[in-house]
Amino acid sequence: MHSCEPDCSRQLHWADILVFSAVLVISAGIGLVYAIRARKTSAEELFVGDRKLPVLPVMFSLSVSFVSAVSILGVPSEIYTSGSDYWMVGFGYIWGLGLAGVLVLPVIYRLQLTSAYEYLELRFNRPVRLMASFTFIFMMICYMAIVIYAPALALSSVTGLSTEISILAVGLVCTAYTALGGIKAVIWTDVFQTLVITSGLLALIVRGTVQVGGVSAVVDRVVNGSRAATYPMDFDPFIRHTFWTLTVGGGFGMVAIYAANQATLQRYLCVETLNKSRLVLLLNIPLSEFFLALMCLCGLVMFAYYHGRDPLLTGRVKKRDQLLPLFVMDLLGDLPGMPGLFIACVFSAALSTVSSGVNSLATVAVEDFLKPLLIKLNGALPSTRVMSFIAIGTALTFGLLTIGAAYVTGALSPTLITVVVSVLGMLGGPLLGLMLVGLVCPWVNPWGAGAALLSSLTICMWTAIGAITKPRSGPADNSTTHNVSSRFDVNDWYDLSYQHYATLAVVVSLVIGSVVSWLTCCNKGRELPRGTYYDVLRPLRCGGTGSFNLADTNTKSQPQDDQHQQFKMSTLDKPVL
Repeated sequence: MHSCEPDCSRQLHWADILVFSAVLVISAGIGLVYAIRARKTSAEELFVGDRKLPVLPVMFSLSVSFVSAVSILGVPSEIYTSGSDYWMVGFGYIWGLGLAGVLVLPVIYRLQLTSAYEYLELRFNRPVRLMASFTFIFMMICYMAIVIYAPALALSSVTGLSTEISILAVGLVCTAYTALGGIKAVIWTDVFQTLVITSGLLALIVRGTVQVGGVSAVVDRVVNGSRAATYPMDFDPFIRHTFWTLTVGGGFGMVAIYAANQATLQRYLCVETLNKSRLVLLLNIPLSEFFLALMCLCGLVMFAYYHGRDPLLTGRVKKRDQLLPLFVMDLLGDLPGMPGLFIACVFSAALSTVSSGVNSLATVAVEDFLKPLLIKLNGALPSTRVMSFIAIGTALTFGLLTIGAAYVTGALSPTLITVVVSVLGMLGGPLLGLMLVGLVCPWVNPWGAGAALLSSLTICMWTAIGAITKPRSGPADNSTTHNVSSRFDVNDWYDLSYQHYATLAVVVSLVIGSVVSWLTCCNKGRELPRGTYYDVLRPLRCGGTGSFNLADTNTKSQPQDDQHQQFKMSTLDKPVL
């Protein structure tokens, strides 16, 4: 019997610690520079900068924010164990990001919102906005806890690096520079971290290919080991990975990230014009595909390297997510500093994700909860300097809360990539559904919107949690077949592909939101703010002519809390498309 203890025979060299520490110091240094510059800035500038940031840095930041440490560890292990089919999610990237740019971006940018969920108050009412904001806060804390904890656990099991030290290092460094330097510090550190992530992945791919014997040797082992893409075209959404599951479900997952998540929507507002904002999103498509390709190639090279001596079968590691750290130590352990580069790569991904998350959490908390409360208590907002301190304090609080959540996360039995996509799908999907019913369903009223969010959250969380906790006899794969007649069994429903949680949320939101709105007389007697929805019913009123444009009828808007809101509402009378 093989031992189940991980192989930690190769320990980190002092050069590895030096490289890893240098990345943390440089990231903190960049943040410190912007923290010094931001001493007299307002809370809004900490959240969206001066709205004149360059396109390329914002584009890199937008992409790397969701190339998390979990993705770097999870995608290669997914490719290693299940084959190359996962790369087809890249097709979903294309239409998902395209839809976000065409449908959501023009509305959010034109309103010059700081919190994206402020749109929901304009379109529906304040309770709907607060429900969405609370959902986002809960989702991001869960997501960031996994992003910090899981890589730290995987690395510690193979490299001997302390889990506690890893969590503290990532949490404290990114919290400090994010709270003090704001969105500018986040974006410019993301640019540096993009270089580190790319360098780390390329080092693994190049040296691994050389060690295996060249590109042809890698291809031969991948093909002989049945890890080449098979392009399964089954429409069954209960099969974990098929072309349609990855393209459709993965696409909805990307729309949820790029069209309904404050961390990404916030970046669209950091550039000067709508066209530049669109360019940020457009350039993000090839960059996202590039990072996906690197992670998939890393998994294939790793499989070729371990061909015939699988560490999972020999007992060198216990979990699939420990494969890549072991691969690094085996492949680069004789080159002092190179394992440190990979560790820096993983933690750079964690830093970029957590810093973006902390900044977006602070933005939502201040804009959606604290500002209205302060206005209600004092009759007006405090001074700019006081609001700046409140923003910094809020960011620090969320950073520390995330560190605490990471410590209590505990070991996760499914693979990292499954858990993260599940969290973003079961919580981010309902937010996407709510945004879509507001944009493309002009008949949906606040009652329908609230019902849409609550019902989609309930169904998606029930499905995802049931799938994670369901006992399994073996690892899930694409070969699993299902009896269609047994779909009415609750346990079989849990087999719905994790990629389709966002799809499920959108369908439930559209159906429940519409039904409840019709039962409550839709928007009868209630005028909708112009420009907050697309007039999809216009072709019917025009006898079959017309186009899918933002509503262009004069309407009255509800009074808002602050002076800047008057500007936002005035823009509703200006044409967009």
